[in-house]
Amino acid sequence: MKNIFQVITEKLTNQQATDLLTSRNLPSVKYVDLYKGQYLSPELFDVMPLPAVLMGWSINHEDETATVNLHLVYEQVQDTSNKSLSQDAALKFFDYLNSIHELVNEAESENTGKLEAISFEPIQLDRVGIAHMLNYKCAYQDILDKVDPYIWSDGEAEVEFDKHIVKDFNFED
Repeated sequence: MKNIFQVITEKLTNQQATDLLTSRNLPSVKYVDLYKGQYLSPELFDVMPLPAVLMGWSINHEDETATVNLHLVYEQVQDTSNKSLSQDAALKFFDYLNSIHELVNEAESENTGKLEAISFEPIQLDRVGIAHMLNYKCAYQDILDKVDPYIWSDGEAEVEFDKHIVKDFNFED
C-alpha cells in the first residue's frame, strides 16, 4: 500500500493539482497522511492543516483486491441552509470533493490496478467542519507474493546433489 499512498500523495500535491484547485477557487490540499482517526480525536494529534486527505485501506488476499478510503477533511464554518446568504460558498465543498476525485480516479501503482470509485459518503462530525470518505477499489498484488523461495515440481523430477562430505565439523564454534 506504500506505493499507492505515494502515488495519491503526488497526485494531490503536485503543480497540476494546485493549478486545478486554484482555477476552481478552491484551496489546495495542505496535508496528506495515513488515516489514524486524526479528525475524530484531534486532541491526540498535532494540529492538522486543512484541507487534508487521509488514506485508509483494506486488502483482500483471497480475491487480490484492495479498498482505498480517502477521508477528506475540510474546514466549513459557513451555513449550507437555504436561508444562508453564504450558501454558494458553503457548498463549494462539493466542488472540492469532485476535484479530489478527478485527481485520484484511476491512479495506479506498481502493485495496484487503477482505482475505481465505489462510493462517496459523508462522515458525521461533532465539531465544525466537514469530512467525507471517497471509497475506491483496485486489483492488488502483494510484491511479497511474487517472491517464491522454493522451486516446486509437479510430478516426477530429477534431483542433483553435491557430493561433499564435511569432516570434523564442530557445532560449538
